[in-house]
Amino acid sequence: MKNFLHFLSGILLLLAMVSCERLNPEVYFKETSTGRNVLSFTLNKEKVYQQISGGVPSYAPLMRHATYKEEDGNIIVSARLHHKCFSFISFTVPADKVTESAELTPSVVFEYLYLPQIAHWGAPETGPGYTATPLVIDRKAEYRKLTVKSSTLSIRKWAEDEKILSGNFTMTGQYSDSTGKVHKFRVTDGMFDVTDQAYPLN
Repeated sequence: MKNFLHFLSGILLLLAMVSCERLNPEVYFKETSTGRNVLSFTLNKEKVYQQISGGVPSYAPLMRHATYKEEDGNIIVSARLHHKCFSFISFTVPADKVTESAELTPSVVFEYLYLPQIAHWGAPETGPGYTATPLVIDRKAEYRKLTVKSSTLSIRKWAEDEKILSGNFTMTGQYSDSTGKVHKFRVTDGMFDVTDQAYPLN
């Protein structure tokens, strides 16, 4: 019985380690070519990565992982993005151009739900025996579709037999906020390491 309890605690510890590893954002920024179904980048100094799965990720992902698919002569790499549940990015390139070390100019769809959190002191409030200045947190969602002006995509590994595609990307462009003001954006350190399985088992 004692040995069984040690064995069980070891299994639980291993699952916890796997889960913590998967839930650790830094995992998404390691450049690999092993089919980990990850995609990440830096957007104007903010780290952005593919949507995290819930539960025990290896067995019960709640959302599809970053992936690629072949469609109408193209290869499309796509991913949902973290903490912005309607955010999405995809790259489309001609399948016959995808070779290792290829430098490509992809067609890009990039959109996200922006949730800024801005804290400030509100107008003083008074009542019987007190005066207070409340801390107000404005949290206004803005759905933004970004206009990509330039983009590059470099293939690091393309293994059709293993169904593994990995590479790097950069982008520049602009978007308008809710007031109509135009902002520029730059994407650097883009990395993807994906398979064609949206719900991988490992």
